[in-house]
Amino acid sequence: MIVPVDGGAYGRGMAARPVREVLARWGAVPYVLPLLAQAQAEVPFVAVLASRASAEIVARLLDGERTEHVEGEGGPHIHRSAPGGWSQPRYQHRAEVIWERNAGEVAEVLARIVDEVRPRFVAAAGDVRALQLLRDESPKRVRELLRVVGGELPAMDQVLARAAELVEEEVRGGAEALRERFAQEQGRGPGGLAAEGAEATLAALARSQVEVLLVADDPDDERTAWFGAAPQQVATDRATVQDMGESMPVEGRLVDVAVRAALGTSADVHVVDPAGPEPRDGLGALLRFSDQE
Repeated sequence: MIVPVDGGAYGRGMAARPVREVLARWGAVPYVLPLLAQAQAEVPFVAVLASRASAEIVARLLDGERTEHVEGEGGPHIHRSAPGGWSQPRYQHRAEVIWERNAGEVAEVLARIVDEVRPRFVAAAGDVRALQLLRDESPKRVRELLRVVGGELPAMDQVLARAAELVEEEVRGGAEALRERFAQEQGRGPGGLAAEGAEATLAALARSQVEVLLVADDPDDERTAWFGAAPQQVATDRATVQDMGESMPVEGRLVDVAVRAALGTSADVHVVDPAGPEPRDGLGALLRFSDQE
């Protein structure tokens, strides 16, 4: 997705599937909230299905998917046999060495993919011993992301299904954390790092004060605000934008003007769940600094 922002562009990889019915809108500012909401629900992750001889690795990205297969050493010594007698320890040791070597190859490929993709987590399933060895052979940065999602699942589709459940948990957890942080900052009073309502939020955006913009996406909301050429030139009225040095302010849909200002000042945008509590006027913000500082 590439959205023009006054001579620049806001770009982000997007999955191909839509999140709801088609909606067309014409206005002075691009309507990107549905795309932002979709990106918000798309958490990058890596899934691994490992055996003692091989592994399938799938990286689910915001704009697609990539798959890699790692084939380790197989052959008659891949299984630890129990022939009995003096040769038993030798066969068992040989099998362990092969498993460790194969796990090391998988860990090397997995670490490279993790460094490239920067996933939120790595969903792992497969042979229990293979998973133990994969954890042992992986660097700390990968081990910290590993989440075993089941026992010996037979197919990658099942691993991806379990990973999808983790994605939903991540999205819900992130939204809940933002709501709690917003409520805590509001509770601190005038010195808190929160703004609520259209006027207060736009004023914070005008000061490049917003860290995270919280916005409700109501397609029927036709309230307007005013903006100038610079992203910080925003207000609920035309005169205030003129006082900021813009001789020809433009009127646009309120939430779209707020999103434009947020993206233009390097703030994150979080589309709040319409089924949950919303900030007053459908607009709020977590701030980088307080007015009291």
